Amino acid sequence: MVEILIFIIALTIVLMIYFWLVYTLVFKGNREKFKLQKFYTAINSIYEDAMDAPLEDIYSQVSLNFKKLCESYPTDKFADILETIETLISLHDSENNQRFKTIVRQQKKPEIKAFLWSVRSYIKEVDPFISVPAKDADLLSTIKEALRSGNDALGMNALSQLSQEIESKEKLAKRRIKENQLARVISIVGIVLTIFFGLISFINALPY
Repeated sequence: MVEILIFIIALTIVLMIYFWLVYTLVFKGNREKFKLQKFYTAINSIYEDAMDAPLEDIYSQVSLNFKKLCESYPTDKFADILETIETLISLHDSENNQRFKTIVRQQKKPEIKAFLWSVRSYIKEVDPFISVPAKDADLLSTIKEALRSGNDALGMNALSQLSQEIESKEKLAKRRIKENQLARVISIVGIVLTIFFGLISFINALPY
């Protein structure tokens, strides 16, 4: 009786882990997709309401909408406004109209794609390092200013700091990859052992 109870508990734990993983993956994917849909809807509204406004004002509206979306739907993917805009442009180019509508819940519109391109170009012009972490962006801006002003010493100092930052992040990324791989192996081994010992307990509990 005890062995059967152990087996049931072990099987329950395995099923809970499995359904938790499935739920997490599905929920995360749906959250990201919904965020993309909401942003595309906002882009359409801004285009209709402010198509003749200066790009500076348009970008302010787009940026504000995106910031609110990130607060309401925090995700790892589509956390950067430029990445999200480029994703929508890419979907316009790579997907047929039916597939595009499935993803963003709206028809393709060439004028919206052109609008997205203009916003992207404006972002690249006024904030070329927007997708880069703040510290790296500051260093890149310093290097840009040093090149513009001919200040070699300032540029070399910023370049040295940027090199150190990149090296540090590379080491951190490699360490995290190893840690994730180890955690995955331990998780798999734990599940296998749980099933194995659960089966052993169940077999031992069978009448002979």
